[in-house]
Amino acid sequence: MNATILAHIFTTLSNLQCLSFCPSSTWNNLLSFVNSSPGINSSTLLELDVHLVCFSDCLYILDGGFSNLHTLHIDIKCIKSSDLTDRNQGTLSIPNIKCFSVYCEQITNVYHEIIVPFLRRMSNLEKLSLNLDISVRNTFIDGNDLKQNIINHLSLLKRFEFHICSNIYNSNQIHLQSKEDIQHTFRDFKDDQVISYIDHFEEREWRL
Repeated sequence: MNATILAHIFTTLSNLQCLSFCPSSTWNNLLSFVNSSPGINSSTLLELDVHLVCFSDCLYILDGGFSNLHTLHIDIKCIKSSDLTDRNQGTLSIPNIKCFSVYCEQITNVYHEIIVPFLRRMSNLEKLSLNLDISVRNTFIDGNDLKQNIINHLSLLKRFEFHICSNIYNSNQIHLQSKEDIQHTFRDFKDDQVISYIDHFEEREWRL
C-alpha cells in the first residue's frame, strides 16, 4: 500500500525535489517494493528519506528510477543474506549519490558481503553515516577495517559518521582486541573524535 501511495505522490507532484516518507517504523507501515510494478520514478527528486523493509528495497530506489537523486537516508528493518540474490547487487553503479545514511535496528551478519560492496559503488560519495549492529566472527569492525574496506575506496569522502556495534559470540574461544587496541586503529582519523568500548556478557540474551 505504501508503495502505491508513493507512486501517487510522484505522479501528483511532478516537480517534487525533497521527500521524507516515514509513516511508521512498524512492519505493516514500512515501504517495500518487492511486489511493486516498475513504474515508481521521478526525474526531479534530489533528496529522499524513507523507512524500508529490506536492503533489496534500497537497491530498487537506486535502480535508475530516480536519476537525479543525490541524497538518500534510509531506516531499514533488516539486512539479510537473501538480499544477496537481488539481481542488481553485483552490478549496480551508483555515481549520483553524494550523501548517504543508513540505520538498521536488527543485527546483520552480511556486512562484508552486502554493505561494503554496496558502498564502494558510490564513487562520488561525499558524506556517509552508518548506524549498524553487526555480527562478526573473529574481530571487531575497527579503524583498520573501515579504512581498508570503505574509506580507501571513496576518494571524494569528506565526512564519515558511524555508530557500529560489533557482536562476537563464543568470544572465549578467540583472542579479542582490547579497548586500547581498537582505539589505536583510529589514530589516522585526524581531527575526529572516536570512542570505543567493549562489554562482555556470559549469556547471549544479555548483549547490549
